[in-house]
Amino acid sequence: MLTRREFLRLMMASSATALTGRLTAATQEKENYVILLIVDAGRADVFYDMIRSGELPNIKEHIYDRGTHIENALVAFPTLTLALHPMIMTGYYPGHHGIISNIWFDRKTRQKRDYPAPGVDILRYPKDLEKYTIFELLSDIKTAAIFENCNRGATYKKVPAFATIKLSVRGQLEKIIPLSYMGVDTMAADATIDMIRKPAKKRPRLIVTWFFANDKLSHGYGPESSEADIGRKNLDKQIGKIVQALKREQIYDRTTFILTADHGQSETTKHWNIGKFIADLGLDVKEKYNPMDKYITEFDILISPLQDFGGLEELDELVQAQKRILKPERYEAVVCASGNSFAQIYIAYKDDRNNTHWDKKPTLSLLRDYPVRQGRLDLIEEFRILEPVDFLCVQDTPGKIHIFSQDGESIIRRKSGKYAYRVVNGIDPLGYKDDNLCSHLVNSAFHSADEWLEHTCATLRPNGPEAISQVFDSDKCGDILISAAQDWEICEDYYPHKGDHGRLIREDIRVPLIIGGYGIKRGSLKYARITDVCPTILEILGYDSKFVGKAMREIFAENYC
Repeated sequence: MLTRREFLRLMMASSATALTGRLTAATQEKENYVILLIVDAGRADVFYDMIRSGELPNIKEHIYDRGTHIENALVAFPTLTLALHPMIMTGYYPGHHGIISNIWFDRKTRQKRDYPAPGVDILRYPKDLEKYTIFELLSDIKTAAIFENCNRGATYKKVPAFATIKLSVRGQLEKIIPLSYMGVDTMAADATIDMIRKPAKKRPRLIVTWFFANDKLSHGYGPESSEADIGRKNLDKQIGKIVQALKREQIYDRTTFILTADHGQSETTKHWNIGKFIADLGLDVKEKYNPMDKYITEFDILISPLQDFGGLEELDELVQAQKRILKPERYEAVVCASGNSFAQIYIAYKDDRNNTHWDKKPTLSLLRDYPVRQGRLDLIEEFRILEPVDFLCVQDTPGKIHIFSQDGESIIRRKSGKYAYRVVNGIDPLGYKDDNLCSHLVNSAFHSADEWLEHTCATLRPNGPEAISQVFDSDKCGDILISAAQDWEICEDYYPHKGDHGRLIREDIRVPLIIGGYGIKRGSLKYARITDVCPTILEILGYDSKFVGKAMREIFAENYC
């Protein structure tokens, strides 16, 4: 007999298949394959420069020279791994797919969801996802997720030895053996090759592989460092191994490659402890970790490899219950910093008697006159004048968002899927007003999301109106969002990073996107959203993508799809 969980999964898979539907009979007969390669922190300018200079010969020969590259492929804000992998895998923005950040705060339970932290919050990651993954949409064919966290519905799931990953992520191996992170990419490639070698009837037609060494090397040494270059050259070597495996199995000519990234990364040299700053203002700030986490730091290393085998839901609920018992009853602010160049701050609502309420969000007017121990503060002014802050965002009413910087203020309005952007004071915080590429859209009428994308994709802060607005669509969003200034990290703890991400800035939000191989014509596109990847894969494999966004049909060879 099916368990309740197995029954729900079966129903979800059936519904997902009904949503996609197959294309023509001719398309169904093609036994083609797609390999999606996701590079963590793959900065577009760095990758394209290395490809064009011949430093990444396998990527150039087998993907770039055999297809289409997108010059300005944009992810979303905030530029964070665990929010943007689902964007690739579902075709929806973080504000719509359910996971808005690596760390967020649940006002209902008054608990932080901190996926990277010690503890079992990462077990709740699949549950928090509110959209179908591409694996669920392709439930009638075999698929594989290699080291990919957003893997719900995949036929085959491969995770590395978790203790090794845990040490690597925390930098312990790197301290002992420089560049040891590269070994994880080698493991990912070997696992991908194992999938390619499967008998034809068991071989997955879609393989998604996450290579994350580039992110760790870029954090540790800088995204433009020689050490990070060595890591990228190792990645290229691993892709060469994958190509040879495809040729041995005689399916290279029927395989489409997609190489992209979840976000970019920027150089950083300065650190600001945002949590301490808020506490110094006179607000009671919730601690970074829940007390219960201290008791499960080592335990989670043992249980994490068991995620795919079920049976952990009861444990997860027990831990969450313990956290609720141990949670502090009084605090006024919660800081969720990630990346480490992005932070969202949750502020408690205060009534006329200064009682704290978390079931209601504070208004913009309250944030500008907030009661603290020493009196009242304009929290917006306290943040906007700081050197580490590029700009901050606050939603006034649904569809109306204020952007504040040291020297100016602007307002984004959204109506019927279109956006208007107006500078109301001083210098434009996003820099559009004085940019010839997009100045005609500022202080003007409502314009479509595609117009904003087209005219801002090459600016310093691309696609701002849409990228910022979508985050506030989620009830998980903080009350004040901060995009750090260049060269700054703003996390609560001090990590000696030389590279960070999270902000809305060109180096962080622009990623490589290269589609090459079977069925793809040679050329380039000026711009695309990473939400376009999921529907494009569906159509390459012969599925209807109308429920999941916009496929890049202009890249397909004639009479292909």
